[in-house]
Amino acid sequence: MANINENHVLLIEGSCYEYVVEVDTGEIVEFCATDDYIDYIDVLISTRNFALTHTTVESLDPYTQFLSNEEIIKILTASIENNQIRLIINDEDIKQFINKLFENKMDIFDLELKEKIKLALEVDL
Repeated sequence: MANINENHVLLIEGSCYEYVVEVDTGEIVEFCATDDYIDYIDVLISTRNFALTHTTVESLDPYTQFLSNEEIIKILTASIENNQIRLIINDEDIKQFINKLFENKMDIFDLELKEKIKLALEVDL
């Protein structure tokens, strides 16, 4: 799978761990355990207040290059369906985070979700 940086991300699974490795032209760029960020996705998707949304986006942002297409779709769907994200989607940090995922992976979204995100971000793409 290509990530938002257009590099490949490999999932390495062991009996007690999962790592994701970002690779560019055969060289390891960066890696981390999926446990480092997976909980942030769940917290963001189900956030119930604005402060938690901001904090979670700040915590999740360093891991965006490791997110799978499915995780990105879940996050962007939540950005439309969860009022605690949607109502502050144009706050600078939230907009920058959502826009980074959206613009770099636009081809993975169905037309309906794409249009809703464009409208929420007030983007003319």
